[in-house]
Amino acid sequence: MNGVMRLLSDLYEDPLILRLAGYLLVCQLVLTVFFKFVPLEGPWKQTALFSGKQVIVIGLMVYQTYLGFVYWSQEEYDYGVNPPLAVVEEDVKTSKWDGGTFMARLVLGTLLYDIPVGALTGSVDVMMHMHHFGMFTVASIAMGIWTQPHAPLYTRYCPFFFGVVELSSIPLTIVDIFHPKKQPEWFQFAQNHPIILQINEIARISFAILYILLRMVYFPRVITRQVVPEALAKLNNPQNEHYKIPILVGLIFSVLFTLLQLYWGENFYGNNQQIHQPRYSYTGIEESSTYYYEFNLLQSKYES
Repeated sequence: MNGVMRLLSDLYEDPLILRLAGYLLVCQLVLTVFFKFVPLEGPWKQTALFSGKQVIVIGLMVYQTYLGFVYWSQEEYDYGVNPPLAVVEEDVKTSKWDGGTFMARLVLGTLLYDIPVGALTGSVDVMMHMHHFGMFTVASIAMGIWTQPHAPLYTRYCPFFFGVVELSSIPLTIVDIFHPKKQPEWFQFAQNHPIILQINEIARISFAILYILLRMVYFPRVITRQVVPEALAKLNNPQNEHYKIPILVGLIFSVLFTLLQLYWGENFYGNNQQIHQPRYSYTGIEESSTYYYEFNLLQSKYES
């Protein structure tokens, strides 16, 4: 109970987290009203809440990706040049990961907006809500909220996991707009506009390539070669007794996230073998083009 109260207190006192969530909710309201009442007819009218959310999410993903690459390329985040120390308190004293801390705060503020709005739009399922809960927990650990006094843990990896890998979320956010089952209004709109079909196809292919590189190759590599060794070294050091629970929780979530990326990837590419088989008949004629292919489990369960 004390941990929960401390979490709420830290969220309230932080100058960015709640303010960011509030700004995003205001933007959501403005965009929803705009799409609902804009004179131009289109699917945005029927999906005003969802359409507004996608605009915001794309902007956030671009910003987070940019920050992630900027911070992750800096020397202090280089595991070989600046390896972590085995004692948490010494590691915290010598750390220079302000960028990682900022990204953790950014993610917490974003999730406070994204979780309730995603539930209202119906675009986020149970698996993704669990994913968001895990992200919230890890981001709060990275800020040191679960330790007293605050000792940020895993902060050096925030630019990668909250930024670099989100590059794959940008094209996915575009593809998700035209999901034939979840967003039939946008899907049907795309069928009447070939250029949108082309954009969607480019986004689909880009997502597939980026997912392999970032989430099925690079993601597990960082976990197994950096996160896990650091966590085990800290867990085995008797001077870190006070910090063992958040270290262990972060380690468990890192392994679960890795398995989740591989699980989603395996399902996607397993289903993708049938990409040229007929899937839909919205116009009464079954289409076999890749433009009509649905991402199935991966697209429906994995979102920015």
